[in-house]
Amino acid sequence: MARKTEERQAQAVNWYLLLPMIFFVAVIPLIVHTKVVPLEGIASDFWNGGNITTDLFSYYKSRFIIICTIFSILVFCIQYITKRIFLISPFLYVPMLVMGLFIILSSLLAEHHDIAIFGFPDRYEGVLVLISYLIMCFTIANGLNLHKEYSIIFISLVVSASVVAVIGILQYMGWDIFTSSIGQFIVQSPGQVHAATGTVYSTLYNSNYVGSYMAMLLPLTFVLFVLSPKGYFKIVMGAVCVLMFTTLLSCYSRAGYLGGSIALLIAVFILKDLLKKEWKSVSAVFLSFLLVFLLINVKDDGMVIDSIKSIIPDREVIQVDTDHPKWNWHGRGESLPGYDKDNPVLIYRNIEGIYKGIKITINDNKMLVTGEGLPLAVRAEGLGLQFFDQDGNILNIVEDKRNKNYYIDDPRYEKYKLFIDENRLGIQYDSVRLNFLFLGEFFLPIDETTPPVEDINFNKNKLVLYSKEQELHVILDEKELIFTDGDYHTILYEKYPFGIDYYVLNDERFIDYEVSVHKDMMQIKKGNKKLVLLMTDDGFKYINAAGKVYDDSRPVEAIGFKGFERAGSSRGYIWSRTIPLLKDTLIIGHGPDTFPIYFPQHEMEAKFRYLYNTSMIVDKPHNLYLQMGVNTGVISLIAFITLVFVYLYSGLKRYIIANYEGYQDVYGLAAWLAVIGYLITGFFNDSLVSVAPVFWGILGLGIGLLYRNQDNQKKV
Repeated sequence: MARKTEERQAQAVNWYLLLPMIFFVAVIPLIVHTKVVPLEGIASDFWNGGNITTDLFSYYKSRFIIICTIFSILVFCIQYITKRIFLISPFLYVPMLVMGLFIILSSLLAEHHDIAIFGFPDRYEGVLVLISYLIMCFTIANGLNLHKEYSIIFISLVVSASVVAVIGILQYMGWDIFTSSIGQFIVQSPGQVHAATGTVYSTLYNSNYVGSYMAMLLPLTFVLFVLSPKGYFKIVMGAVCVLMFTTLLSCYSRAGYLGGSIALLIAVFILKDLLKKEWKSVSAVFLSFLLVFLLINVKDDGMVIDSIKSIIPDREVIQVDTDHPKWNWHGRGESLPGYDKDNPVLIYRNIEGIYKGIKITINDNKMLVTGEGLPLAVRAEGLGLQFFDQDGNILNIVEDKRNKNYYIDDPRYEKYKLFIDENRLGIQYDSVRLNFLFLGEFFLPIDETTPPVEDINFNKNKLVLYSKEQELHVILDEKELIFTDGDYHTILYEKYPFGIDYYVLNDERFIDYEVSVHKDMMQIKKGNKKLVLLMTDDGFKYINAAGKVYDDSRPVEAIGFKGFERAGSSRGYIWSRTIPLLKDTLIIGHGPDTFPIYFPQHEMEAKFRYLYNTSMIVDKPHNLYLQMGVNTGVISLIAFITLVFVYLYSGLKRYIIANYEGYQDVYGLAAWLAVIGYLITGFFNDSLVSVAPVFWGILGLGIGLLYRNQDNQKKV
């Protein structure tokens, strides 16, 4: 009798240890709730928004990670003392210990202890969270013993991923749960108003992190689908796999595309013999993949293919007429390719490059847009806009928060899209987009294709902006602005006060410059580039988004990516400035989440060239490995690389010859491929509390499944 009782206990699910594991990998990614966080110390110098920040996606995730880990440690220790848990003994414990040691040392020796402990605002991945990752990975690797326990964890992962996917797909289709009354009730504190906007961010904060998440879950669910026995569960897993694929495509994360695709291809290679036996069901899933791909690509005018290929948009030829007495649009086009004096045209960029015959007529503060559709009339009053149809009836404008644009609430104007930002107006008809500056009295066309500012320089009270066409000199004389060209000829201007002073230069060569002054802040825009400077008695000063003045002329070292700074959405620039930082963190890092403090934020000229906005704060390196190297040291990075390399190499040797008759091989391969998907996205994305717990949890599952005794495996 006692023996039977012991056997039943041995086969019983250890729920005390299992529940925190489920919470770690399946519940934490779903946590979304508002937290108002006061900013103190150094963090306030690197954050825009005053003395507080409102966090929706990271703060509570980080706190629950710590709580979950503490509970898991207590239960694990009790279970180990009572001999209900027996540790596996792989070599992987060594790099995990080394990594943990140098994370702690980097935190203890960090100059900014508050950041190192609790993390940077909006991220909150301090030492407590990083150590929690390692502990949970260890407990998951050693705490699971039964087929049922692993099944529960994997099912929890799949259910959680399905919720993330459904929310993301609904966001893609135009319905965001977090802007609905239900979502506001769930995520907001009483009395707070917050409208989250964006594309497909689901519960994970950002579309890139959705891509990293789906790069793990797509190959994982694909393996479970292929290796599941025929029946209801196989059908369900096939549907979930298609759901993951749909979400991955709709988030438009190129890193996610790369990681998910490579992991999926490896799965096909390893399982090629089994795929032949399951060719009917596998063909159905791949046909579903193809159908989803075609539907999304067609719906979004080929954006999926454009994203994959990174094709530079074609140029558009558009005829323009204007009756404005001062600002003749034809005159601006003389320096552009394609300009013809007898038939004036301007060159514009668009996605498809299809000529649509758009014609713009401007008369002071009134504008008429005509094309293949109905005419659209626009009138500017101050910094406000009104839209009319051809009969003079006012048109209602509705915001499309998902796509960050506006549309006209009238089926006759379904081909029109509007883009409104401060005093800028963009009008798109089909694939053709035109941009304007409006200042109450007139509309001014903005040419986004003129050569951008290539360099900037200033010496106290003199700022020089260089482009291929000309130089613009801006001189600060007792808080008054003086403008000249490269030959020091004065440029006259007109100033339009609307709370913010807008300067319009009376010179065709500089008509695409937008200059505005608010109090002591001067902002200059040219195309999509923005420069922000503080005007002081001592001259111009660089200033960041938090209002911190940069008066630092220290040279900035760059390594690699010369001429490729704009590669990967300007990741080339960030990486080239991050790599030199590793020389100071070969042993001990600067401290978890301290990257923005040590990145050369004062290099405003480079920010203007490659990030288009000098006030922007670079708060992450957009690379998991550089993030580790700078924050916790190169030794911790080497330990991490050793950890994943040994695991991946051991897994390759095993899974390439496995017969997949036991649950350890099935679940093990699924976890192994998920880890590969995440590590590939790590070359382009950082660690974040929204996704990292899932990775470390899956890594723990993979280690446990790989190194445990395979004798007497149960059938899946």
